[in-house]
Amino acid sequence: MTPSGVALTKTYLFGEEIESKAADWGEQLWLILKQLLPVSPPISLRASDSYAYLGDRLTNFVHSRLIVRGVQLVGEFNDLPGEALDQELDNLVDDLLDLSAEERANIVWFLRRACERIRAGGADPTKSQKKTIRRFAQANSHRCYLCGHSLIFGNEAEAEEELPDDALPEQRAPQNYWTFEIEHVFPQRRGGSRHRSNLAASCKSCNKFKDVLISFADLPVETYVTPSITPSRITETFGGVKKFALLWRQRGCCARCDVPFYEAADERLFIVRGDPKDAYHFFNVEIACGPCGDEIEEGILLRA
Repeated sequence: MTPSGVALTKTYLFGEEIESKAADWGEQLWLILKQLLPVSPPISLRASDSYAYLGDRLTNFVHSRLIVRGVQLVGEFNDLPGEALDQELDNLVDDLLDLSAEERANIVWFLRRACERIRAGGADPTKSQKKTIRRFAQANSHRCYLCGHSLIFGNEAEAEEELPDDALPEQRAPQNYWTFEIEHVFPQRRGGSRHRSNLAASCKSCNKFKDVLISFADLPVETYVTPSITPSRITETFGGVKKFALLWRQRGCCARCDVPFYEAADERLFIVRGDPKDAYHFFNVEIACGPCGDEIEEGILLRA
């Protein structure tokens, strides 16, 4: 599993002339660590592929520790010769990992560049790029790249204006969750770039839940389980961040037809079980698009 996992098939129409802003150093560092930190689920576990996320969780943790401390070191050694910073980064890696000199040097190379870019805010799109992305996304009716919801291409005040005058207070607040935001697929604060392939249209809600997480493995997904079979209880249990985790695990695609939710015929989402005889838990719960949900007898409407 790659750490980002989801990307729009439609590419934004802006060029990035500065290689240091577009290089995927954070993701390259993650891939190196993934190779160095192999974790396999116990062979006694059935459907062991479902538990591969445990290895990603370890990789994400080590990656985050390196990046967060590395950014601190870049700030502390900003005015000193580059060799001093490299030595501190060497020590940081040695404190966490037992590696050969070549492996350590490779990690430090990507780590330093990623941390210097984070410290400088170098992955944040310029105002001009943001305008270009917004215009292109609006012209192409982009929906949230994870949950597939239609987006409001304006600020929160403009979102309020789209509601009827007699809208109740509780109807107004949720509207803001669908405002357009530019999302870094691999998190900017974990070394993600501003290359157009790493940017996507997101709703405010999904962007808030994702924050600096690298994958759904960073969430306590093994706790997402309920004995209930009552539809209202199921939708309550798998709402909010848990729904987001399911969407991310499925890479923003329907579990049944594999169509991206942002390209689905409608915006309805259904909860279904992989094994109807088993309880509703994270690895037995799937999200289906509207057309697929209509064909599933026990499907529970999650979003109308």
